[in-house]
Amino acid sequence: MEEVICRWAGRIAAATCGWLLAVAAFDRRGGWSGIGMGSCAHWLAWRCGIGLRTAREQVATARALESLPVILAAFAAGTVSCAKVRAVTRVAELATEEMWLARARRCSAGQVERLVRSYRQANGDPKVRRAARRVAWTFDGDGMLCLRAVLSPDEGARLITALDAARASLEDTTPLAGDTPSPDGETPNSEGPGDAGAGGAPVDGERVVAARDRQRCWSAWAVTG
Repeated sequence: MEEVICRWAGRIAAATCGWLLAVAAFDRRGGWSGIGMGSCAHWLAWRCGIGLRTAREQVATARALESLPVILAAFAAGTVSCAKVRAVTRVAELATEEMWLARARRCSAGQVERLVRSYRQANGDPKVRRAARRVAWTFDGDGMLCLRAVLSPDEGARLITALDAARASLEDTTPLAGDTPSPDGETPNSEGPGDAGAGGAPVDGERVVAARDRQRCWSAWAVTG
């Protein structure tokens, strides 16, 4: 059974290679245009029933394969998997494809992905990386915050540290300064009955932040800190 499974894996890789070459030719000839489609990837998602993100990756891989004859030959022979080919075609060039193919044959698909990611981080254009940075958030139907960020490794590490510190602050039940009653029964920062500290309305333009409102305060600190 092991031999049968491996043979089928090679056949699937070879068939995928042929399919990608057909996609590349279809895209090059503009066969998808003229029918209301935005790109070849949109056409693939519509006609072949695949996700748009996957379709974009397949179109990019198909285009790259046309200029990488060594990797293309190995892929067509079924000796290297589609996952490895998809990874190495992101960085391989005509002068370096043999080196990347050798690594793909010796490493697992996950290892190849990590190698490619590290290579792109070390050799990518800093201007392109800076332009790709973004942070976006939305709220789902249950009111939960959904955060998506594309940041450099250093910026990502700082964001994670800030989030961890904020979470620890939210879980901390230690009384904050000014919350401990004095011997006469009043807090050190208590004010008169008509003041904002006792629940009165704040003066126009005055910014009032409750001492225990950590959940709202930490976000500003995380962004500016």
